Amino acid sequence: MTPTTLSATKAKLRFGTVMMQVKDGKPVIIEKNNDPQIVWISIDDYEDFLELKDTKFQKGIEKNAHEMKKGKFGTLDTLHSIHQKTIKKEAREKKEIS
Repeated sequence: MTPTTLSATKAKLRFGTVMMQVKDGKPVIIEKNNDPQIVWISIDDYEDFLELKDTKFQKGIEKNAHEMKKGKFGTLDTLHSIHQKTIKKEAREKKEIS
């Protein structure tokens, strides 16, 4: 999908419309003086982006791919579920330490 590109002024004037477009999963590039400055993405896309940057999640994907090659099948949903449980566990442990 090709993102919409808007000047900062137009994005400001159409903020509500732009926000709904982004919420629907359509990224928007905001330019200043015809130079791209930022990209607005939905919260779901942002969370996906964070997971892709997470080394533990990446290692889990690699492990899952390796197991699939050996004939053991897992799904990305299963991996995501495990990852979410790990995040919650780490948050609880961090809270207990504080």
